[in-house]
Amino acid sequence: MITFIPKVVASVCISGCNANTLFDLYYKDVYLPSVKYNIDDIVCLDSGVLDVSKLIRDPQQNPKSIIPLEKAEGHILFVVGEDDKIWESKVFAEEAIKKLKTHRKNNYELLSYPGAGHHIEPPCSPFCVARINRFLGHPVLSGGEPIKHCYAQQDSWQKILQFFHSHLH
Repeated sequence: MITFIPKVVASVCISGCNANTLFDLYYKDVYLPSVKYNIDDIVCLDSGVLDVSKLIRDPQQNPKSIIPLEKAEGHILFVVGEDDKIWESKVFAEEAIKKLKTHRKNNYELLSYPGAGHHIEPPCSPFCVARINRFLGHPVLSGGEPIKHCYAQQDSWQKILQFFHSHLH
């Protein structure tokens, strides 16, 4: 919403995609179609856990789905795990940053954590290599290594608080 609401002065994007995913978005006079995907790209592992990492590959294939972050006036903190198995959140954050740079924006920061998976949550949250996905109704691989993921949760939480403190005061 930082793109569409000028009063939003700071936003944290944790393991996000630079495009609109799953459902079309309507906000006032803005329409963002969802990025296209092929359900056949979901792989069922021997454990019964679904691997959806190839489901959303390249939002550039549907450029109208890409979120126009260059319109954002507020500051954006991207937090990504480099072992994200939901999608390539680091690649998507880097694409968003590249677009911001193209528009001469410097209102962003990137925190990237090797060995962290998709669900980077507050400290002491349990590490889960897979979770039930409400949309699919099955466990989905999230990625991450326990110690590195937990470090990312601890470290990013402090940096998120600092980010909000510096941009909201």
